[in-house]
Amino acid sequence: MGKLTDIMDNGGDFISDWNSIEAAEDFPPLPAGDYVGDLMDATLSTSRQGTPCWTAMFEVQRPAEYVGRRIWHSFWLSKKALPMTKRDLAKLGVTDPAQLEQPLPVIFRCKLRIAIRTSDDGQQYNQVLRFEVVDTIEFEPDEFAPDDRTDDGDEHAHDVF
Repeated sequence: MGKLTDIMDNGGDFISDWNSIEAAEDFPPLPAGDYVGDLMDATLSTSRQGTPCWTAMFEVQRPAEYVGRRIWHSFWLSKKALPMTKRDLAKLGVTDPAQLEQPLPVIFRCKLRIAIRTSDDGQQYNQVLRFEVVDTIEFEPDEFAPDDRTDDGDEHAHDVF
């Protein structure tokens, strides 16, 4: 196992900060209502019961007091849920299951209707009831990403999607 001093420049300010900064409080669920959020990322996963899903992460853009808060929504990939999932994924241009294995091509700005639900153990959480894509935004280029071309300038099979 690594050591903090190996990655934190001998731990100096970090140790001092750790000892002087209070832990953040947990965010309560967002109030039920309408929001504008950006679909920023999505990954394939499974529920605790093993149900496959494509989990999307929305970052709130409006209203202003909730900017930056995140909401997750699972698109269930079971046979029973597939009609609704296909309907909703079509809003994002997904027409082939292979697209779920790829990074998002753009950021999807969406109108969201959010509800508050209570789990069996009494914990409250947000649920996306519906969404509507209202715009798309290009991702900002990552200045640290590897170059898409090799030194010889030719494209190679591993260079293109």
